[in-house]
Amino acid sequence: MPGEVYRVPPIWVAARRSTDVVAVPDEDVSAAVRYIRDYACQGIDVGDLVTAVNISRSMLERKFKKFLNCTPHDLIVRTRLRRAQELLIQTDLTIENVATLSGFSSAEYMSSVFHRFMGQAPRDFRKAYRGKSG
Repeated sequence: MPGEVYRVPPIWVAARRSTDVVAVPDEDVSAAVRYIRDYACQGIDVGDLVTAVNISRSMLERKFKKFLNCTPHDLIVRTRLRRAQELLIQTDLTIENVATLSGFSSAEYMSSVFHRFMGQAPRDFRKAYRGKSG
């Protein structure tokens, strides 16, 4: 009908590096978030993060809970999952290669984490979103 407005929800929103910023009033947390953004897919763990930010693990955990309501490990995993989603939608890479490029230690581990957080296997996610990213 002419003049009628249709609202269509997005299938996928790709975060660009310039918009993927979290404003946190704590320098340690800000530095840790930047480090995670830059290195999560290279297989870092919380120990690497603690060393990079030069803060105790317990203090970093407390600050993350306070300012981000999650743990550093949670943010690392979410960052890896977001990268895995992008690769699954945008490429024809094998699940093994997606896991490696996303920073997971194996395809099996990525699949387990992916299913726990996303409610479906990586292959099913790819099938559901392939060609719908615009």
